[in-house]
Amino acid sequence: MDYADKKTMQKVGKYLIEVLKDKSEVPYSYFYNDQPGRHEALNNACMLDEDEEFTHCFIEWAAYQLQGQGFCTIQEIEGQTLVDGEPDFSIRLTVEGRERLTNGKHPRFRAAESRPWVCVKPASEWLICLLDAGHSDPLTLREVMEYGDSEGDVVIINHEGVEFRLGSDFFAWAFEVSLWHHARANHIEPVFESQEQKAAWDAFFDQAGAYTPTRTDLDVPHPHWDVPFHLVSGVKVGNVQLVGSIGG
Repeated sequence: MDYADKKTMQKVGKYLIEVLKDKSEVPYSYFYNDQPGRHEALNNACMLDEDEEFTHCFIEWAAYQLQGQGFCTIQEIEGQTLVDGEPDFSIRLTVEGRERLTNGKHPRFRAAESRPWVCVKPASEWLICLLDAGHSDPLTLREVMEYGDSEGDVVIINHEGVEFRLGSDFFAWAFEVSLWHHARANHIEPVFESQEQKAAWDAFFDQAGAYTPTRTDLDVPHPHWDVPFHLVSGVKVGNVQLVGSIGG
């Protein structure tokens, strides 16, 4: 199955939201497992035809759509695999996501198709770890990316196993998404040295809003790459939720 129409995704998304509101965090294996009657129960919960075989795929796609709108995060679960041998992952409702739902602000679901993904975790982890190693010393995103390439050997990999390094749009995109996520989660904060830097930072976040930033265009200027930032005081690095994967 490589496609689900908007109506189907709305039904599946509504069910996923109800589960997250109840449990806050749930592994994908909660929906996708080999327990007897799993297909029937999931289809019934989503109000889909009883013979639909790919509802678990729709759940995954809905989760990524929620993540893109800031309602949840997705994180691979180390050492746990699904029935097909692929890594299991957790779907976690964000604090902001719960507040938005409580205030009547609901996510939008669109028709979906199976599409490529890019693993952002190496960029997210490097950004946090590098800042932690430097204690309170601020760094710019440009410096984080350059150090990631020269010292951290950070590589961004997509669903086909293709590797992307410094100088590629996917590499930059992974770090921009990480910056966006960790700033919104109050893990990092800017240290403005001028009004121009504040304007550049605000422009980046205003453009992205509650949605995952679109793929980076390397042919245009990126002044927010030169804005210093550091870890927020009191942040415990071991408790920081990293970014997992994003659709490519």
